[in-house]
Amino acid sequence: MNKKGFTIIEIILSLVVLILIGGIIYIWFNSPTDQNPPLTPAPTSSTTIAPDPTTYSEDELQAVIPSDALLREYQQIPHVKPTTYLLLYVEDGYSTVEYDYATCPGNFLGKSIDGKYHLALFQSGVIIDEVMIPIAYELPDQENFLELSYQKPVPDKYSYDELLNIPAADIEVITVQLLNLQDYTGDGVGHEILFHTSAGGCGFFQGIVIGYDETENSIHVYSDWIQNFEPDRNGDFYYLFDCGNHGNILRREDTYRFDSNLQRFVRSSHRESPCE
Repeated sequence: MNKKGFTIIEIILSLVVLILIGGIIYIWFNSPTDQNPPLTPAPTSSTTIAPDPTTYSEDELQAVIPSDALLREYQQIPHVKPTTYLLLYVEDGYSTVEYDYATCPGNFLGKSIDGKYHLALFQSGVIIDEVMIPIAYELPDQENFLELSYQKPVPDKYSYDELLNIPAADIEVITVQLLNLQDYTGDGVGHEILFHTSAGGCGFFQGIVIGYDETENSIHVYSDWIQNFEPDRNGDFYYLFDCGNHGNILRREDTYRFDSNLQRFVRSSHRESPCE
């Protein structure tokens, strides 16, 4: 006789078999294998970057310039990160010149250090930019150097007669600071330096402005050497070489201004007229 349906026992046995088969499949696919090991977190490095120091020692700054050079001066640029310095150094071959303080060059320069000067930009432990400061006077057929003041008599302490008669060794002197950061371009930021050197005659000198360009993170020469150059903080300078000055018979007027587009001082006017 043919069965027309499943008995209860057959249904139960079928369910048991399906459950067993499902369990085997689950265990097979969820068992760990050598090809798929459990993930572990990536190892972390124990090395950390040392923070930029607030200041550097003179020995650390000396170590980045040529070993035979003289580090004349250094100055940290305020409010610039990372820590940034201007370094003024002189190549090997420099010399010290001692003028008589009562002479015109001696009155302006005092004792000078003559040589080939560099202004370097030090940042993050290395020099990242530098310029050689131009020589003020190029004389033919000889090696030329730049004279920058080193030591001068204490200001306003000695009269001309005293400078003339007191032995130089007995005159109290000060060391001249050259890296005086000021605003000479009119941008409101004191990142420029005005260097001076003697022009020989009394009352005559040459000036040049060099500084730090924060936009380009570099050293920039903003002018040539200019007669009696002392720009104000708006980037303007007016010079009058008047009649009778050192026997002058030609009145001369020059006006300079800082051109922000050229990033340079330019002469904006020049006028000469005979003295009467």
